[in-house]
Amino acid sequence: MATFDKIDTTDIRQLTNSEFVDYADNDVVIIDDLRNFSKLQTIKLDFLLIIVVTSGRVAMKAGKVDSTASCNDIIICQPNTILNECLFSIDFTAKAVCLSAKVARKML
Repeated sequence: MATFDKIDTTDIRQLTNSEFVDYADNDVVIIDDLRNFSKLQTIKLDFLLIIVVTSGRVAMKAGKVDSTASCNDIIICQPNTILNECLFSIDFTAKAVCLSAKVARKML
């Protein structure tokens, strides 16, 4: 089991001010091109993350689970998921929707 010196918790408010975000309010963030998301270190999500892979492949560890996804796959990460060891193929593109935990609970 891996240990981490530092795990950044990323909440939806932090994403709203990022340059790679295409739409943001207090509860919803939309990222049209996930390639621009440069924060590849270990992070703990404080929101529901839905990723749609549009081309290429991604491999990552979500919690304790190794995952891979390719074109037309959907990745769903619950709040409090720790993401790390992300590797993207050179042709990787994806879109993402982030929903605050409050909105996700209401919807689900």
